[in-house]
Amino acid sequence: MLQVLQNIGYFLAVLVIVVLIHELGHYAIARWRGVAVRVFSIGFGRELFGWNNKSGTRFCVAAIPLGGYVRMEGWTQEEFEEMPVQKRSEGFLGKPLWAKMLVVVAGPIANFLLAIVIFSVLYMTQGAPVVDKADGIPIGEVMANSSAERAGLLAGDRILKVDGEKIDRFEKLVHVIEQSGGRKLVLSVSRASQLLQVELRPQATEAGGAYRIGVRLAVAKTERLGLARASWRATNDSILLSREILVAIKELIAGTRSTDELSGPVRLAQISGEAGRAGLPIFFSFTAILSINLGLLNLLPIPMLDGGHLVFYSIELVRRKPLSEKLQQILSFCGLAMLGALMLWVTGQDILRIIIPSTP
Repeated sequence: MLQVLQNIGYFLAVLVIVVLIHELGHYAIARWRGVAVRVFSIGFGRELFGWNNKSGTRFCVAAIPLGGYVRMEGWTQEEFEEMPVQKRSEGFLGKPLWAKMLVVVAGPIANFLLAIVIFSVLYMTQGAPVVDKADGIPIGEVMANSSAERAGLLAGDRILKVDGEKIDRFEKLVHVIEQSGGRKLVLSVSRASQLLQVELRPQATEAGGAYRIGVRLAVAKTERLGLARASWRATNDSILLSREILVAIKELIAGTRSTDELSGPVRLAQISGEAGRAGLPIFFSFTAILSINLGLLNLLPIPMLDGGHLVFYSIELVRRKPLSEKLQQILSFCGLAMLGALMLWVTGQDILRIIIPSTP
């Protein structure tokens, strides 16, 4: 029970951090462009506590902490028309199209900046991993009774290629193995300046889903970086991580990647708890990764998300006039229904994994 409470606590901490920064992005740019903001809320539903600032914005924390929002004056056409004429310049719809798009995209950008800041601080204080990718992926440990052990792989070996495809990141190695379906793979391996060709078949895990060969990555050397190098490395790593997430989303849509990799609040709470108990560096690394995920997911062209609003404004840019309020409402409802269904499904999968461990 204590572990469950810890998981929930760590998850809420991560969620509050990434949502707070996301909404601060929207809020900061909205106020910069002169948009009046009515409410800045962390969470949904009934307000637990809050306060008003000098500009009249109500900052509050609500009962359901699974998100947040910034409610601006004149967000819809109906609200905008109800505003006094002399105040309409402070309404969201009273702003130029470029300003509205900037306000919308500011949330995801804030999430990316948060990840870069976290990684930069970690690289300066804890050190950044240093791996020579040109020399392949170093194996730190070979699991007993695994495919790797039976094929003769050893700790210290470096995996250069799989079926002729160059492997320069451990995540790429994991993905190639997961997608193998258990078929025979040919690994190009470097061992003591010798080049070996090793054949093996990945094994399905006991959970019945992902395939593994049974190796762990060698612990990389770390190097503390100065501010400039840390910022550059953090930005580069955030871009690489973003690319990997986008590739994963593309493969999920195309059906070439298993939906079992999707996680809902229950699974994210478990991961948050594991990260929190592993120490602050791991916890904040996980926070940065989740922040990038949140930023990218919000940019998907789905109504109700920031990306959906950007699509609406892009259409307006081409048509020289906005879509009708009714059509936007219908599309937004469809987007909300789709997101709600997805959330229920992944949450159900999370719960099944706990109740029935054999569920992939």
